[in-house]
Amino acid sequence: MRTRNGRADNTPFWIRQVEREKKLLTDGVVVAVVVIIIIIIIVVVVVVVVVVVVVVVVVVLVVVVVVVVVVVVVVVVVEVEVEVEVDNSSSSSSSVIVVVVAVAVVAVVVVVVVVVVVVVVVVVVVVVVVVVVVVVVVVVVVIEVNSTHNIMRDKNKILIFYHNHV
Repeated sequence: MRTRNGRADNTPFWIRQVEREKKLLTDGVVVAVVVIIIIIIIVVVVVVVVVVVVVVVVVVLVVVVVVVVVVVVVVVVVEVEVEVEVDNSSSSSSSVIVVVVAVAVVAVVVVVVVVVVVVVVVVVVVVVVVVVVVVVVVVVVVIEVNSTHNIMRDKNKILIFYHNHV
């Protein structure tokens, strides 16, 4: 074997082999670290997107419920005032108020149910993402440890062979 400048390389094979194995080991660790960093970035992005979507949905639902309740209350109050002026009957105005309260309660219940469903979906998505990340990281670590073990085993074989035949 020759060096870059053309001279003979007298380095024993086993030393070159050990150097190659060190490089492989280092490259494997670098790849594992890069993969883990990429996975962490993906998880952070997914969690941020999910949280933003949940916040937007909750804000929109709250605004819709508030607008609906305000509109219903304004319409009912105007209608009750008109009915009171026309009829002076308290039974019709109280029934209208009962309807308004019922509509407001239904709107609040619908919003609460939707928010609970959204929160459950977000929690499930986050749990699934975390489980997937943990599984991937464990697989990467197991592969890396196995690779390192194989390299060290080969290195020991070379050293034993060298010492037995020198």
